[in-house]
Amino acid sequence: MERRGQEAFKVTPTPQEATGQYLLMAYLIKTKIWHGAAEFDKGLDQLERYLESEGQTVFDV
Repeated sequence: MERRGQEAFKVTPTPQEATGQYLLMAYLIKTKIWHGAAEFDKGLDQLERYLESEGQTVFDV
């Protein structure tokens, strides 16, 4: 991943592919694993705090 990250932001005629691959790998590493309803609720709380820290509004669905 580190190697792809270095390549992702090099100035080249077509950087889009490397950048997209790097972002996808970063997303997949951050993906959460299901550990039950209690942990899910903790994850929602974590997400809410993050959104609030970024000045975003949290909506109940």
